[in-house]
Amino acid sequence: MSTRGLMGFKKREIPKAQYNHYDSYISGLGKSIIETINNIPKEERLQKLNDTYDNIVLEKENEENYKDLHEYQGNLQAYLDGFNIMIDNYSFINDNLFCEYAYIINLDKNTLDITFGWKNRQTKSYDLLDLDYEKIEEEINKLEKEGE
Repeated sequence: MSTRGLMGFKKREIPKAQYNHYDSYISGLGKSIIETINNIPKEERLQKLNDTYDNIVLEKENEENYKDLHEYQGNLQAYLDGFNIMIDNYSFINDNLFCEYAYIINLDKNTLDITFGWKNRQTKSYDLLDLDYEKIEEEINKLEKEGE
């Protein structure tokens, strides 16, 4: 069974986010996103993430582009490296049953916003300049257990 989720950005309250089909849990996609962000030097990080958002072009989902763009699901590094086409799936974040995790780089607040849970849906925000994967994973896992 797949762990479905969402990965993307928000700036000026305008989201750019794409569906992710596999391994969207915190120790999968979450860890990958946090490590990718942390690999950007802090003094360049916010500018790089803003430039990446500005470069992304949203497309409506259709069968053809879904097949062509499937390999970019959950691949933040590809977008940082200049890939710029993203299938617009932001509304998936509202699907409490199927969207198990969402990771939104919120450039209005300079946070990584992680949405999780289906019985007790919640969002936690973490400073983009101070992302500690182990602490985040521990907190999310604890909150998930409490929400069961």
